[in-house]
Amino acid sequence: TIASAIYRVGVRLNMRFRHYWAAIAAWLAAGGAQGAAEERQDPAAIKAAVQTYALRETKDLPGRVQLDIRLSEGRLNLAPCAALEPVLASGSRWAGKANVAVRCVAGASWTIYVPVHVSVLGRYVVAARTIAANQPIETADLMFQSGDLSQIGPGAITAMERATGKSLTVGLAAGQPLRQEALRSSIVMQQGQSVK
Repeated sequence: TIASAIYRVGVRLNMRFRHYWAAIAAWLAAGGAQGAAEERQDPAAIKAAVQTYALRETKDLPGRVQLDIRLSEGRLNLAPCAALEPVLASGSRWAGKANVAVRCVAGASWTIYVPVHVSVLGRYVVAARTIAANQPIETADLMFQSGDLSQIGPGAITAMERATGKSLTVGLAAGQPLRQEALRSSIVMQQGQSVK
């Protein structure tokens, strides 16, 4: 390398100044190592791309979204990329544990999967008391509870008016969350109406 050649020349020229030549060689070697480190993809850029993408995709979720992007920067050894393209990995959804595939589309050819823990903090509707199946739901039967909507699952009811006047397909104990798939429109019969 250049650093070792300079060192050998320095030793031949003057043995008294060899420690100066050693310092110059070490300085050049450190600069070369720094240059090699700069030829790797910046993990902060990947993390920022995932965060921007995830916030854009979750902006319409009910509640406040919190992201925990779990990129292991220590083991990341990727070629530099000029353009990153994040996309939700197949089989993932924006609740709980998700994976975002980040693909380099300019400058290199690689794909990395970044684990993201998604929490959606908000209010959801639960049964204030036991509600029997087929019983019309009244406002007094319901109350709000706060928590992580991603732990409840899809279809959680977040507005009481979406459940009031409907009935449940199965009974529900007090404190259990209401889900959209468990609701159906109540059948209202008028006096004198014929039943088919």
